[in-house]
Amino acid sequence: MKFFISITTLFLYWMSFSQSILVKETNFNFSNGKHNSLTVNVPHAELSYINKQLKGELKDWKGKYKESKGEHSLKLADQKEMGEKPFDVYARVFESSKNNYEIVFAIDLGGAYLSSDEHNQQYQVMVKKIKKLAMNISKKSIEKELDNEKEKLKDLEKQNKNLLKEENKLSKQIEDYTKQIEENKNRIQDLKKMKEIKSNEIKNQEQVLKKVEEKKKRLN
Repeated sequence: MKFFISITTLFLYWMSFSQSILVKETNFNFSNGKHNSLTVNVPHAELSYINKQLKGELKDWKGKYKESKGEHSLKLADQKEMGEKPFDVYARVFESSKNNYEIVFAIDLGGAYLSSDEHNQQYQVMVKKIKKLAMNISKKSIEKELDNEKEKLKDLEKQNKNLLKEENKLSKQIEDYTKQIEENKNRIQDLKKMKEIKSNEIKNQEQVLKKVEEKKKRLN
């Protein structure tokens, strides 16, 4: 039952998370001009991580990849879903608001840039690919963060275990010392009694010695 609930909760979370990732059509300035573009938000991910994942994704699209001054480009990309003709891709990651990032893509189909009006079928294919990319980047980023937090928790638990170990050691020492102190107290009491007995024995022995010395004097 708990397993079912966990799976259901996870499914609902990712459904909600997926719906928070949106692809919109925009115009954006690239190094070679302003073009019709597709922009997608990438929640829960840092700039450097997004760029790294974007680079890997574009390289998987085949073609000749290049990165310059924060702009990714791919010449003669080959994706069957986009048709037989190769196309060029320009992409850039930018900060839409504080710590919130988006990826913008311009797709040059050869004389015309991809738009929903003129290339609806290819546009829908690219929307699906871009949204999936953003989803994967966000998911991997969260999983990476989760792993880091797990490691931090593991380290804290280890530190706590060491503290507990030291506490138990010191408590044991105190217990041993307390026991030893009690034994020493009892021993001291025994020694006092023994000293008293011994003192009496010494006095008696002194009397005996004195008597023997008197005997010797009388012989003289």
